[in-house]
Amino acid sequence: IAIIIGYNAQYRLYLYIKTKLIYTDNKYSTLVVIIIDKYQGMKFNVIIIDFLVIDTPGFLAKYARVNVRISRVRFVLYVLDNKE
Repeated sequence: IAIIIGYNAQYRLYLYIKTKLIYTDNKYSTLVVIIIDKYQGMKFNVIIIDFLVIDTPGFLAKYARVNVRISRVRFVLYVLDNKE
């Protein structure tokens, strides 16, 4: 399972949460947390991609760039996005 995020602040938050989860159960150690730009060429069975943004989406608005990254999932893709 991989969680793909777009921004450094999100990355740090997810790593912090992953560390806390591993402390309670070591099975979470296999969870991959990665920034979208580092994801190119990798494949995962399950991907959770976090598009949640507070202000403007910035580079995540470039759909072709995002499409390349999320099209390599093997089985399941979960997308977290803002309501708007």
